[in-house]
Amino acid sequence: MKRVKIEGIEVIVEHKPRNKNSYIAIEADGTIKLKTPMRLAFRINALLRSRLEWIKAKQLEQISKKTLDHTLGETILFNGEISVLDEHAKLSHKIKGLHVRDEASLERSYDHYYLQQAKALLPLHVKKLSEEIELFPKEIRFRKMKRQWGNCNSKGVITLNTALMKLSKRQRDYVIAHELCHLKHMNHSRDFYALLYEVFPEAQSIEKELKSMNF
Repeated sequence: MKRVKIEGIEVIVEHKPRNKNSYIAIEADGTIKLKTPMRLAFRINALLRSRLEWIKAKQLEQISKKTLDHTLGETILFNGEISVLDEHAKLSHKIKGLHVRDEASLERSYDHYYLQQAKALLPLHVKKLSEEIELFPKEIRFRKMKRQWGNCNSKGVITLNTALMKLSKRQRDYVIAHELCHLKHMNHSRDFYALLYEVFPEAQSIEKELKSMNF
């Protein structure tokens, strides 16, 4: 078993010498597996490239099926996964200490937790990607937004939606890369997308994922 990447998409390849044909499967979590009798890397790559559009479409379909709903006061959507509150001690403790556990109070608790986590974790992602892309914001801000995952203004200030903490690392990195590219191109021109796709080859597939999600 080995892993190969085609345009930034990782595929797990299992050599099956008894198989007459090659089979590509997309699992529920979006993992791509190829079972094939082929051994030569160039043939495997050629097969995957010939099926790349189908792979992208099916991967997006599987990921979109995954529910992003969680139950206030019981579970939380974090890093693209739904987990129980006990795995997030600070939020769990805050909610247990609420005098009134109505929907508004719970939502405020979640929003505060996402803000805390965004401030603690996202600057590290921004720093890493900035160094890779060689584009550096003058300031990073965080706030809850209803219609944007992030934005970049003409002063070089990037604002990130605290709801990014709900997303997977891959999706968050895309949003950050998108805003960093605006430091060079303050528009959505061909030059902007050329740069974005150069630094983040999976951009188109992730854009589709994000459009299907609620904030």
